[in-house]
Amino acid sequence: MCANPALVACLRASRARLAPIPNLPNLVSHGCDEVLLAPLLVAVHYLRPAWGLAMKRDKPGMYRRIVTQYVGTYGVHAGMLSLAVWSYGLQAGLRVWALSLGIPAFSALWTIMLFNYVQHVHTDPWSAHNHSRNFEGRLLNFLLFGNGYHTVHHEQASLHWADAARAHAEICSSIDDRLCHGSMFAFFFRQYLLSPFWPDLGTVQVGRAPFDDGVEPAESLRQASA
Repeated sequence: MCANPALVACLRASRARLAPIPNLPNLVSHGCDEVLLAPLLVAVHYLRPAWGLAMKRDKPGMYRRIVTQYVGTYGVHAGMLSLAVWSYGLQAGLRVWALSLGIPAFSALWTIMLFNYVQHVHTDPWSAHNHSRNFEGRLLNFLLFGNGYHTVHHEQASLHWADAARAHAEICSSIDDRLCHGSMFAFFFRQYLLSPFWPDLGTVQVGRAPFDDGVEPAESLRQASA
């Protein structure tokens, strides 16, 4: 049973109002295409008009905040690009902007989307503890402020990151062993370099999938709106 009723309502609403991300299930094929395309498809999903209209209708405050963030982010990029072109000319200005802001920003977005995707694909969002994949490496968690302990990250969001390892140790016995990994780098090597040739080395669905709520979409919408 899911420990968070709000998450259940959110999942049912998502299933009813927003179609699953196109082709995303087909990408769970333990190949490099998943690394390259999954973050892009997730990003495209949230740029779809249907998603924006649903958000604007159901959560106007959050919608305005998201729009403000987009306008602010891309406005700063447009301003800095204009300043670079004005200062160095078109060709040199484009190069300065791309190397200082454009490429780093895109790389950061791709990286965080991929990392977030990996931490949730094939997990069970309906479960009390098996809703996230955990990477327990000390160096990684030092660099990511404890985000590798992703079950704790969701269950105790206000916990200081320095205490995440201790909190993870307290609940790790309740987490499926397949969702706890000592090294993120070893996971990526096995998942995306080895499992295309030896599929048994890849991940499999643990528990119920996100949209496997056993309720038809129309009923999901009714329950989410109740």
